[in-house]
Amino acid sequence: MKRIVILGLFFLGVLGIVYSLFVTGQNHTLIINNRFNEKGLSKNIVFQIEGYKDKKVRKNKKAIMNIKGKNKSFTLRIGDKKYIGKLKFSLNKGGELSIEKYLNDEIYFKDINQY
Repeated sequence: MKRIVILGLFFLGVLGIVYSLFVTGQNHTLIINNRFNEKGLSKNIVFQIEGYKDKKVRKNKKAIMNIKGKNKSFTLRIGDKKYIGKLKFSLNKGGELSIEKYLNDEIYFKDINQY
């Protein structure tokens, strides 16, 4: 009986480790959408996530990044101004970040199917 309990706890521990590695190591695709409805309002931006190379996005363009992990915070630089925000990915989902909606304090992050 004692052996069965020890084996059961061992397998539960292994399953917990496998799940946590799956969640933290999963790749997510992030689309940064810098297109505005009124094209004259769009500006060149620099998108920064700690641990990743800065992504420069020109006016009225989109950019793609591959990111590991479920929750990330980002910094958005437009000229001399800095904006800080958070991203939260669902399992097996990517996301699209709309710069126009972010600057207008609307819901700026939308889940998209990864595969």
